[in-house]
Amino acid sequence: MPILVYEGEESNLKVLADDLAAHPDLAGVCTVTITSADASGQGVLRHGALAEIAITIASGVVTSAVYDTIRLLVDRARDRGKVVEKTDRPDDEQDR
Repeated sequence: MPILVYEGEESNLKVLADDLAAHPDLAGVCTVTITSADASGQGVLRHGALAEIAITIASGVVTSAVYDTIRLLVDRARDRGKVVEKTDRPDDEQDR
């Protein structure tokens, strides 16, 4: 199952998770998990807590339409705040 992981402010990622859950094309296709990041590395000037969102796409439904819809919702989240795709995840090595 493909997993897309993004990092950003927790409140923004929660809105993204709600958007993903409410989208009719993604119902039953995606599972979303939000994990709070370690607060020690955030510094004192952060306005919101950092978190990661993992979007798991069910096997057999990986289509360009699904990715396009997720990309659109992530772009909307970027309009609200910083959202960065994480490409260097340690568990990527386990998937190989």
